[in-house]
Amino acid sequence: MFEQIKDDTSQLVKKIKKTKEYIDYLNYKSILERNEALYRRVQEFRRRSFEIQVSHHYGIYNAYENLVNLKNDNGELLTEPTVKLFLDAELRLSKLISVVYDTLAEEIDFDIQFLD
Repeated sequence: MFEQIKDDTSQLVKKIKKTKEYIDYLNYKSILERNEALYRRVQEFRRRSFEIQVSHHYGIYNAYENLVNLKNDNGELLTEPTVKLFLDAELRLSKLISVVYDTLAEEIDFDIQFLD
């Protein structure tokens, strides 16, 4: 049974890799990586955004304000067309992957309340 589940998971990954969301993400990432300085700035923005969002789950309640400040501080970066396309593609891919995670979490009774 375990091998079948691994096989089915591999098939799901192959399907995801064929989606517009994944292909767009890879294409825009590739374009962005051609400009190393810009790519580093985007990576730093993404890292800070992630840290702020995760900190909210650990009791730091000014996450919204911190995200607004981060976006304001990076306004020029976020209006760069290549950056905008990449971040939009990343968001669409994240939503797709979230659907998979949410479906698993809803359908499998696996207690993860300790994370709350």
